[in-house]
Amino acid sequence: MKIERVEIKNFKSFKKAEIKLNTFNLITGVNSSGKSSFIQSLLLAKQNEEKFYSFRGGKMANINDKYVRLGNKKDILFRDVLKEDVEIKLFSKSIYHNFIFNTENLRIEQIELLPEGDENNFNLFFDDFQYISTDRIEPKISYNLSDEDIERNLIGFRGEYTAHYLAKNGEKNIENDLRHKGSKTAQLLENVSLWLGEISNKIEVKAKIYDGLQQVNLTYNYTYEDRITKDYTPLNVGFGITYVLPI
Repeated sequence: MKIERVEIKNFKSFKKAEIKLNTFNLITGVNSSGKSSFIQSLLLAKQNEEKFYSFRGGKMANINDKYVRLGNKKDILFRDVLKEDVEIKLFSKSIYHNFIFNTENLRIEQIELLPEGDENNFNLFFDDFQYISTDRIEPKISYNLSDEDIERNLIGFRGEYTAHYLAKNGEKNIENDLRHKGSKTAQLLENVSLWLGEISNKIEVKAKIYDGLQQVNLTYNYTYEDRITKDYTPLNVGFGITYVLPI
């Protein structure tokens, strides 16, 4: 079930905000307008998801962990606010989560899930939820493996298992609405190359697993008329190509 609306109170740059969502959402704005703070509010709810279903009072909000690190507890409170409670509400058509905690001691004041349900009520709490940070992988000769992440259809918070995912699933077919208009097949690797070609013309992505080294080799080549270049490592093409590849 998708989140259709988010309400945020007293969190960072938000004194009070209501944000409506659709299936696909693009968040834009000038610097310091609250884009990252909105994303962090969702990640904060995700980071505390188990408390939604086991809340008995006395628990502490987790503001520095796997999904988001917010630093000092006082820094996350909206400026000049008198009440020190942060509130994050997530709504769908039939249910909502309400998460309130005090920034003085991080004590959770209230958690509601109405009507009662399990963690799969919101896609934010699915096991295959994927968040890719702005701090993404840098160009390298080779990349690490993670069978656990790949089996869950994940590529890591920094996109660090992108090469492994492409090597493992490159020949698998993707959904038709994700296919590039110039693709000859529905295979993942061909379509990733074509989409990346919108940024770097005529590029082809390759990924190969070296089991003995427990590493994945990522390379790129280009087609110029009837000639194909040699394979280049990510270190020898524009760094932005590797930075955008996980997306």
